[in-house]
Amino acid sequence: MRHKMYMPHVYKFLVMSLRVALIYSFLIIGLTYLFNQIPLSDVLEVYFDLQKAELIENILFFIFLSCCTLYIIKRFNIPIYFLDKNAIFKIHYFIPVILFFLIFSGVFSNFYLLDENFLRKPVNLLYTLEEFLGAAFEEILFRGFVLGILLLSLYNENMGLIKAIVISGLLFGLTHIINLKTFEGNNIGNVFNQVYGTASIGIMWACVYYKTRSLLVLVLIHFANNFFAGLEAFLSMPLEQISNASESVKSTSNYIISEVIRVIIFGLPAVLGFMILFIPSDQDNIKWRLKLERK
Repeated sequence: MRHKMYMPHVYKFLVMSLRVALIYSFLIIGLTYLFNQIPLSDVLEVYFDLQKAELIENILFFIFLSCCTLYIIKRFNIPIYFLDKNAIFKIHYFIPVILFFLIFSGVFSNFYLLDENFLRKPVNLLYTLEEFLGAAFEEILFRGFVLGILLLSLYNENMGLIKAIVISGLLFGLTHIINLKTFEGNNIGNVFNQVYGTASIGIMWACVYYKTRSLLVLVLIHFANNFFAGLEAFLSMPLEQISNASESVKSTSNYIISEVIRVIIFGLPAVLGFMILFIPSDQDNIKWRLKLERK
């Protein structure tokens, strides 16, 4: 009897999670697409070359959206924490995030591309600023605004914290569908892997943010990940090489095995995130509860 009552609850939770995630995802995708239709880079090309014009366009885009998101957070009094005064004592919560950054960002293979003159070139400085502002915007949006508003709505419900974290992670993953449009050489399979992987990472980062209340630390890790992941392509690698670099002929059995391994590895962040979330920490829970119950 208890099992029969539990299954509809799980089904309703999954349906609600997917519905909310899809609505927010396609809203963000639509706004991103519309903004990209504004010929701002064409105007900037009068003063800069194409590469610099596109970087400046993205920088302005991230600044505008970050300011809008922060205004909404302030206007509706959505709970957000930028840096906890005791963050140094919570460094152990960031270990899984840092490990995934070190393993998957390409920091070890791409670090050699940096030299002491890297930031002296304007285009490199623009790339660095673009990656930092992009990471800051995503963290403010998904961990600050989305997770904050979901916590306000669901915190007092049964499994409300879990629901809020899962929905915010799904949203973070689903917005990467836009990569089908914005990156050449991407196919549905690649984008599905990106959506699944980033949703899992989004869940882990939401758990870490909830436990540490230190959004700025996640911004820095997110920035470092994006910076090193895109550094080689930015500096030298042509698009043709990027799109063809992963192309190889695989047998059906090898393909299935590789995809199963990929599913397991990409799902690890979510598992680690929930392990972090359930580490006893009454003081953290009290601080969130006090802030949420005042709303």
